[in-house]
Amino acid sequence: FACTEESEFEATVVIDLQFGCNTVPDPSDPSFSEYQRLADEYVVTYNSLQNGYCDVQQKTLTSAEVIQVGSISTASEVAVVFRLVGTCRNCEGGNNVNVYELPPLPVLETTLDPLQVVSEISPQRTKSTRRPRLLQNDENAVCECSAVGVSDDGFTEVAFTNAFREAVEQLNLQCFVSAGPCSFGTSFTTSLVLQVPSGSDVDTD
Repeated sequence: FACTEESEFEATVVIDLQFGCNTVPDPSDPSFSEYQRLADEYVVTYNSLQNGYCDVQQKTLTSAEVIQVGSISTASEVAVVFRLVGTCRNCEGGNNVNVYELPPLPVLETTLDPLQVVSEISPQRTKSTRRPRLLQNDENAVCECSAVGVSDDGFTEVAFTNAFREAVEQLNLQCFVSAGPCSFGTSFTTSLVLQVPSGSDVDTD
């Protein structure tokens, strides 16, 4: 795919984090350092994940900050709002960039290793047969992806949250101890009532 000049983008995301303290400090409180550590870890985790995926927009975060937090829920979670700033290619920039890749439907739920999942879904798309992924401009301004990537697309919010959860837990913070679960979509049950005009020829089978 073609490589265009870099554009700057901004985005706002919300992540539910497990909270282990009694009160939630304000993000503007300079004495509470955990917000900055979370923001820094968000950038590190995001950019590290990008190295294993083939995002055509080549999004890279340059900074993040916590701008708002919610109350402690009954599940001991706090919604944390991050403002993200980064660069991308093949994009409009501004506020028109999706930070995460939308998952395909139906959503694949598995505990298998990502490389194993890709191999089982499409045996032809194994590590040895995928296109290179250098993600850099060549003489013809073409970007390529390497054969060691987990996917030929960007990563989903679920994939990021799983990686961010591990990163937060390794920080050993006093209040924000982990990230809450993230799943794309919610299952529900419903019923439909159809009104058929009198005299209509309807097959009830």
